[in-house]
Amino acid sequence: MEAFATSYGLTFSDFRSLLQSNRYLVAGSSALANYLEQEGQEAGYTPNDLDIWVEGPVGVEHATDLSYLSHPNVSAMVHFIIRSGYNILEQPESKMDDPYHQSLNRIQRVFYFTHPDRQTHIQLILVRSSNLFAYIYEHFDLNICMSWYNATSDRFHTVWPEEVLSRSLRVVRNEEKPRTQARIEKYTERGFRRKEAPPMVNLAEDEREILYMEDKPWDLRERTAFDCIQYEERPIVDFLKESPWNILLKSGDTYYAFHRKQLLDCMEKKKVQVSDYGYLFDTPFNQSLNEIQIESLKYSDFTIYELTPAYSITLDQVNQKSVYDLQCYSLADREKPVCRITMYSYPLERVISAVDNDVEEEEVDDEE
Repeated sequence: MEAFATSYGLTFSDFRSLLQSNRYLVAGSSALANYLEQEGQEAGYTPNDLDIWVEGPVGVEHATDLSYLSHPNVSAMVHFIIRSGYNILEQPESKMDDPYHQSLNRIQRVFYFTHPDRQTHIQLILVRSSNLFAYIYEHFDLNICMSWYNATSDRFHTVWPEEVLSRSLRVVRNEEKPRTQARIEKYTERGFRRKEAPPMVNLAEDEREILYMEDKPWDLRERTAFDCIQYEERPIVDFLKESPWNILLKSGDTYYAFHRKQLLDCMEKKKVQVSDYGYLFDTPFNQSLNEIQIESLKYSDFTIYELTPAYSITLDQVNQKSVYDLQCYSLADREKPVCRITMYSYPLERVISAVDNDVEEEEVDDEE
């Protein structure tokens, strides 16, 4: 932090002392750049400004800018910045028309300072929060920007270090807002890669730790799967490590590598309605699954899905459907994948009949 503060014309010892009061927090883009450099990586960009987040005063919600500036929580930092050669805007304004600040909750005021010689800029952002660490976690839109400076330890920190160090960008909230989209584009240009939100979980996310235990034997460690999009064989371990969206379909002795969304989109396009069977969805290899089976593919509870032949349906004189049962495997067992549940491809008429029989049996029990 010392070199960065000095580059802004700030006396480091005085600046750090103010930050240690816990009423202020340096967070966001500048903290992210410094964290990366602290950890031995090039940031790849120069921060546009220095954002200092402030515990805003209580009980002055609709006060004038002067009232905010004179409050003890704010005035100490304001005086320090001005003594360091910065000018506050001639007519201090809240800048609440900025779409980014509109997207953040609980902001009271934003004051902007500029240094006439250094051409550096500081923003003092007042928020209605008594815990600034909780604030950035609960309100920042991008995972990588949840980074801050700890004045006590003189270290930069981030909420998700593995994601930041791998330069993986993930939208946490406000994705639909134009300003968030602009920020995604900005950080993509700075060398960060967009990371998808993880798939939904139904009961419990499948544990994939075995993929990272390279010294432990595992049934599929040396196996490959055919990637139907890239049209090439992929090592199973590497493919599954790439994303929680990546799954395997097994048919016979062959494994096929799919991105969960791409597979579901493909099967949705090949959806047909069959009398007495409901909707059927076809894999790229024309293996048909029913609606309940397709629903299980949406969740990250399982990683491997084995297709086993169940029965055939004659649609007309020319066309048939080959319907499959779906066995769902977990990687939680660290010796080999284990089938946790089988999703049977019962015809719709059989399901309805079974439900009707259960109802009739309950009615008979009640009469007795």
